Amino acid sequence: MSSYDLQIRLVLTGSTGVGKSCLLNQFTNGEFIIPPLTVGVDQHFHSLKYKDKTLKLQFVDTAGNHRFKNITRTYYKGVAGAIFVYDVTQYHTFKEIPSWLTECRLHCEKNTTFLLFANKADQTDKRKVSYEEGAAFARSHNMLYHEGTALGPPDIKKAVDMVLDNIFTSLESGSTLLSLSSGVKTKEFDPPSHISCDSDTEL
Repeated sequence: MSSYDLQIRLVLTGSTGVGKSCLLNQFTNGEFIIPPLTVGVDQHFHSLKYKDKTLKLQFVDTAGNHRFKNITRTYYKGVAGAIFVYDVTQYHTFKEIPSWLTECRLHCEKNTTFLLFANKADQTDKRKVSYEEGAAFARSHNMLYHEGTALGPPDIKKAVDMVLDNIFTSLESGSTLLSLSSGVKTKEFDPPSHISCDSDTEL
């Protein structure tokens, strides 16, 4: 899709190895691969139809290593939605979510939509974080909640739909305005040259 009605900027964040890039690849390409660890940030574009709108989604995939925080925190600015990912089989990745959430809230707009995604929920025999614990954390921090796996596209597509639903509710109510700072705009964004960009793909 070369033309679009709105461009919406989303960020995926969380600790190293939780599957952020795997989830994003499922969403954009519909396949499961294990890519190299993200260094700094990667950027991907994906176009789709949402209700009566043609959307261009700009995903910022952040590195989970804390030494890149000075880089990644700058990309929290101007996002409409943030998806926080943890690995249900690695409890420490869940315990680190408050740190990522605090960092994001320092730099995001106040109306940014937050979703907590519990990855690898299919590995029930290895699970260390229960559904109840994850959902309770999300409720207490005013976040949407979804869990699933990167092995197939339905779970991450559902999570993105939940984020988009909330963003459009804010737009329709007037609490979020079209602007660069809100992460929702009509004008093409020219990304910094040091971020990698994938070409648009269709759903």
